[in-house]
Amino acid sequence: MDGTLNTIIDLLEQRISAALGQVTGQDFPAMIMVAANPQFGDYQANGVMAAAKKAKMNPRQLAEQVIGVLEIDDVCLPPEVAGPGFINL
Repeated sequence: MDGTLNTIIDLLEQRISAALGQVTGQDFPAMIMVAANPQFGDYQANGVMAAAKKAKMNPRQLAEQVIGVLEIDDVCLPPEVAGPGFINL
């Protein structure tokens, strides 16, 4: 990190966007939001769906690949793929 205090959303955005880039070879925003339903987690990454469409990939498979390279265990519990390609945190 660069020494600035990041919010958890900023940190999640950076890490998931980086993982999306690692998997796709392109820059895509993670689009982190507070989870619509707290039963499924605190936050959700909605950017996988748009990234998959632009990269011509299956969204759920892309989300699984992103989780596979994502280094986030120092911030939250293991993420889960939900629905057609959302990542719940």
